[in-house]
Amino acid sequence: MLSFLERLQRKPVAVRKRVALVGAGAVTLVIVLLWLASLAVGESGPQRAVAKEKGPIEAIGESIGAFVTDISRVVDTMKASVGGTFEFYNASTTPIPEGDKGLSP
Repeated sequence: MLSFLERLQRKPVAVRKRVALVGAGAVTLVIVLLWLASLAVGESGPQRAVAKEKGPIEAIGESIGAFVTDISRVVDTMKASVGGTFEFYNASTTPIPEGDKGLSP
């Protein structure tokens, strides 16, 4: 290998660039072939039950839906508590007789 490099150093620049290009292409081709082989092995292996991950749009939609549900529960609770307050107030007060306006003489 060392002798090959020494001979390559003595060659013109154009030849060295061509050898570098071919070498880089060969290494790239080997990497791509290994990658494709790993994909084929991964797909033909035993199938595992994998839960489908939700995309970002689905996750945002669920978050907004949960938020709206929570807000509606809070509003319903507030309505119930305020309505209960007014019902309690109306039931606990006694009407003032017509002649008596609640003023002392």
